[in-house]
Amino acid sequence: KWYRFEKLLNPLRDGGPGRAAWPPLVLFKALLLQSLYGLSDRDLEEALGDRLSFRRFVGLGLEESIPDHTVLSRFRNLLVGEGLMERLFGELDRQVEKAGVILKRGT
Repeated sequence: KWYRFEKLLNPLRDGGPGRAAWPPLVLFKALLLQSLYGLSDRDLEEALGDRLSFRRFVGLGLEESIPDHTVLSRFRNLLVGEGLMERLFGELDRQVEKAGVILKRGT
């Protein structure tokens, strides 16, 4: 139920001046993949550019650009700094448990 994550991420929507910011939900979904597959920021960037399944999961089309490793790193640091990382992964744990799913790395 991605709307629950969007609600938690809502305070981060304003990217400020400059070019348009990446949607927070796209970046959070990318961080989920990173966590599940044990990827570094650079490996995640490469996988987003290379794997159709990763692009589809995060919500990026084939012709769209991908966030680079610095964007991913800054976003993770922002989540930690705002105290959102634990809340987001707590919500994930609740939803996964309610669905009766068991998550394992790399699967």
